[in-house]
Amino acid sequence: MFLNGFNKKIAIWMLLGLVLGMMPGAASAWWDKNWQFRQKITLDAGAAGLAESQTDMPVLVRLHSGNFDFSSGKEDGTDLRFVDADDKTPLKYHVERFSVAEEMALVWVKVPRLTAGSVQETIWMYWGNAQAADAQDAGGTFDADQALVYHFDQAEGAPRDATAYGNHPGTFSGALGVPGLAGNGLSLRQDGDRISIPSSPSLDFSAGFTFAVWIRPADAQNNAVLFQGGNEERSLQISVDGLRPYVRMAAGETVVALQMAGDLTAGSWQHLAVTITPERAVTLYLDGRESGSGSIPFALSRFPGDLALGGAPDGTRSFRGDLDDVILGRAARSPGWFTALYQSQGPTSALLGYGSIEAGEGSGVSSLLIATVADNITADGWIIIGLLFLLGALSVMLLVNKTYAFRLMQRENEQFLNAFSHAHDLDALYGKEEEYGNSPLFTIFRKGVEDLRQWGEKHAHLENPKLSSKAFNIFRTVLENGYMEQNRRINNGLVLLTLAISGGPFLGLLGTVWGVMNTFAALALAGEASIMAIAPGVASALATTVAGLIVAIPALFGYNFLASKVKIIAADLGLFVDQFANMVDQEFGD
Repeated sequence: MFLNGFNKKIAIWMLLGLVLGMMPGAASAWWDKNWQFRQKITLDAGAAGLAESQTDMPVLVRLHSGNFDFSSGKEDGTDLRFVDADDKTPLKYHVERFSVAEEMALVWVKVPRLTAGSVQETIWMYWGNAQAADAQDAGGTFDADQALVYHFDQAEGAPRDATAYGNHPGTFSGALGVPGLAGNGLSLRQDGDRISIPSSPSLDFSAGFTFAVWIRPADAQNNAVLFQGGNEERSLQISVDGLRPYVRMAAGETVVALQMAGDLTAGSWQHLAVTITPERAVTLYLDGRESGSGSIPFALSRFPGDLALGGAPDGTRSFRGDLDDVILGRAARSPGWFTALYQSQGPTSALLGYGSIEAGEGSGVSSLLIATVADNITADGWIIIGLLFLLGALSVMLLVNKTYAFRLMQRENEQFLNAFSHAHDLDALYGKEEEYGNSPLFTIFRKGVEDLRQWGEKHAHLENPKLSSKAFNIFRTVLENGYMEQNRRINNGLVLLTLAISGGPFLGLLGTVWGVMNTFAALALAGEASIMAIAPGVASALATTVAGLIVAIPALFGYNFLASKVKIIAADLGLFVDQFANMVDQEFGD
């Protein structure tokens, strides 16, 4: 036999890797056996563009039907637990929203560390214990410098501070229960809408100040107030004039105003933040990136009187729009903190990744059954599984390669189009191959410029040469040839995924049919049949079909994903060819 002398343990692990490669392996440790399920959550600061490490960072975990099984836990989510990477240390958390009917949950977790660079941190999420008590700790989710956090998760009444300081509103006018960026938000539409926050010792900003909010302006504003603290002698205002945020500090007759470098977009959610250090440096942030800075001639302290959000304390200059997740801090947070905050809370977070669901004792796949299947796979079955493994490995390599290549293409295409639209000298742009070497648009552009140069050399003796119709048609043909070449380059290799999609299941089916034939042939020779005799052989035969599907299904999704990228890039190529040709026709045509 082909497998005579082959180590059984190696065969078993090969099957586990090939057939169940998409499933998590048995855990070496399990935080608490009373919890049936767990899931690894990866925190990739490098993918999120985080340039500096953070500690004790509250991150937003978004759960939905695509990454969580809402039917396997308690209906109110009180059996959720979050544990550090050591699978021993529980983490502080609180649930903003948990809805089984909508299959959506928002959970805030205090992550011990986010490591900048290529190091990925992990935490574990556990659930599936009907006897579990509620272990939420909203106040413990935030550090001591987080003085106020409004999630606006209430459907009615007034907003509530999620921190341990309990800085709840004194007065409130506005609409809760409206869709926000994360769950519900606050809508301010009427004159006089605002939140008034009573002064408290926890709102002393002498050691630094942070204000952050998700904001969606309804339209251009007339010096609308987002935050205001102080009195006539000394005050701080964060306001929006038109669609541009600014910070205004006043102390007596001294007034300083600092504007953000860019405008907000009406009707869109954006993250706005302001920090002030004890050294009186002011920094404004938009979507996690610095967008303005300056300094003030006086230090902050505890503001006398109430603070106001969404309008001035007297009810004037109300902001028109929606707010979500307002933060007031007693320290000036770092730029990396805002990057992490934006990446965690944004609707398309690049910070968090969700692994497969793992089942604990009594819920997992028995390794004994897997071993039984592996022991009964015949030589022909192993050959087919090996071929499928090779096909699957090549498909994964192609998918990763193409995904990375398309990402580079789209990024450099955007950069090149931006440079092209502002270029005054095409020859200067022609020499930037190192910057746009991966851009198909740049490659087509170079071909077009080379053709124009050849035409220019032939007509250098003319004072004001113009492209004839024939010359222009030749130029456009050069662009279209470049388009075809780049289109072939983009589609190159995708046929391998179609082979995996169509050939994987048929190879698996071949192994299954062949295995079933061998099983029944062996039964005929033995002269007896029973379920105990048939089941192992049939199960091993079906393993090849499983292997074929494991190869084909990811290839199918990967092909559809890449095909969508191909369409986008191809459309950009076609538009650029027309744009470039029209520009040349207007500049040099008859």
